Amino acid sequence: MEKASRITAVIVNHNGGKKVLRTIKSLKRQTLPVSILVVDNGSSDGSPDRIRKHFPDVLILPVETNTGYCHGANSGLFAVRTDYALLVDQDILCGKGMAAALYECALAHPDCYAVQARIMSEKEPGRVLSCGRQYSAFGRAYDQKSRKAKHVFAPAGAALYSMKALEEIGLFDERHFRGLHEVDLGYRALLLSGRSAVFEERAVGRRQDLEESPSSEGYRKTLDAGNNLYLLYKNMPRGQQILNAPFLGAAKLWEEFSDEGKAFREEIRRGRERGRYLIARSASADLMRSEGTSVTRGTMEEETGLEGSDQKFADIYPLYLGGRIYFSPDLYGNAVRVQKRLVEACPGALRQALEKKDGEKD
Repeated sequence: MEKASRITAVIVNHNGGKKVLRTIKSLKRQTLPVSILVVDNGSSDGSPDRIRKHFPDVLILPVETNTGYCHGANSGLFAVRTDYALLVDQDILCGKGMAAALYECALAHPDCYAVQARIMSEKEPGRVLSCGRQYSAFGRAYDQKSRKAKHVFAPAGAALYSMKALEEIGLFDERHFRGLHEVDLGYRALLLSGRSAVFEERAVGRRQDLEESPSSEGYRKTLDAGNNLYLLYKNMPRGQQILNAPFLGAAKLWEEFSDEGKAFREEIRRGRERGRYLIARSASADLMRSEGTSVTRGTMEEETGLEGSDQKFADIYPLYLGGRIYFSPDLYGNAVRVQKRLVEACPGALRQALEKKDGEKD
């Protein structure tokens, strides 16, 4: 990518259709010019050709099949040569001043690894969808809706990442495929380096699409259930797991007996099985490293525990895989900060769960 630019915008596209064209157009209108890189994850809707036609200066990095958001984002990040990368979902319309506001905030907070934009709804202009993601001691992530929060546990939707920070803390763990990958990165950043993500209210993006089909919702439940087990195994030290056992136990009971849990019981069960597989896969690699044995990465299919509809998925290898963080005394201060964030996020997690339950009754 162009070294003259301060920011490279990275979009992971999979059958984005007209929405990704509108997203690119919004990035072209930024008051602070950005280079644009589109990672196309095996689209079959002709969107790469339409991007080439309407935006010939946009660089497209093709991936043969849909390898998941994590691999797509990492593919783009590996190509970035600017100091910052703006990761934008394929259906986010970026306000004209988004890049400039995020950049100014990043310069004002050099110790943070990312800056989150305010994500609104295009169809419902006054509705706040997300000011970043929080993660609670219940082991549950949720979208922060309040615009008063200064720090967020993890960015999502549209956020500016410091490439220098990512070199230090790593990229998205591709075993996640997609789902909770940003929370995993936020947990790792805070625990390993003390870096966090900040929220910038002036940077505004609007999501074009809010609808999710029942079938895709079930698949998301499966991914999240497995990814959450894997996330906790990697990042939460044993002592912290014991400390949070009452919270984690209560969340498991809620998941078992709530209406939502009952509706997706089979999907959640499959997800937990996959989560145990991911843990075993990671533990085996960590053991081999501790014994001084070289570790050979498997294919995306082997590492994620997922079967792709396209045979090419089984032939592609991941770019980055995370490992378990083993606690040491020098991490104690950061672990205390993490625990404080986890507990502070509990009221929001409870409120979201109760609101969802009331919505199901209505």
